[in-house]
Amino acid sequence: DLASLQQACLTAWQQGETLQQKVLRNRLLELHPHPNSLEIVMANARMLMVCGAPESAFQVLSRYGPNREERRDWLLLRWEAAAAALDHPRAALALRRLVDGDILALEQEQLPGHRNGLDQLAYHEAAAGHPLDAVAVLLLGRAGGRVGAERLGRAAELLATEDQEQADQLLEQALDLVADSNAWGQAIELLQLQ
Repeated sequence: DLASLQQACLTAWQQGETLQQKVLRNRLLELHPHPNSLEIVMANARMLMVCGAPESAFQVLSRYGPNREERRDWLLLRWEAAAAALDHPRAALALRRLVDGDILALEQEQLPGHRNGLDQLAYHEAAAGHPLDAVAVLLLGRAGGRVGAERLGRAAELLATEDQEQADQLLEQALDLVADSNAWGQAIELLQLQ
């Protein structure tokens, strides 16, 4: 059952038995080929992530179509699995779907691990090789102070190779924000970036 497979997987991981982990991952993939509840799918997907196979968790999640009430939890786990597998395009898509394309709504989303949804979308877009999309996401943010300055600094860094003049303008805006909030350590970091 799932509990014994979880324990076996954790033991194999702790002992560094990669072959045993692979056998257990395969068993987890075979466990519920036609799931009838989100609870079963999510438990199985989480076990695959614990077993070091987040890409397989995606496969398991694809076996189930969530209803309206289940969609949020299902999409959050899809994001977690994609992020753990470093599948940045899928992670970005899961976040966009989480808010039905309303990117600004991601600023209010606190994801597992105390990560902000907007910042995570920008990270995934940049990691997927879309720096201008990441800049556009960062510039949608409405936060001021340190958070706003941090976003402007990241946007400037991503934009530096494309448009140095606009990157410098963003850094100046970021410096104004940190000056207003007396975050001098952050101001030094921005000046070094400039």
